[in-house]
Amino acid sequence: MVYLVVNYVTPTISELVNMLKKHKKSVEGKKLDYKYVLSNGDSK
Repeated sequence: MVYLVVNYVTPTISELVNMLKKHKKSVEGKKLDYKYVLSNGDSK
């Protein structure tokens, strides 16, 4: 199994899945709620 993690604004999840299905038979899209943090403020 291979996972591809994408941070995106557009295209939609269904558009991404349809694009990937052109190259792979089995594709599943999942939306996860998360908070992306580049720095925690403690770095110098």
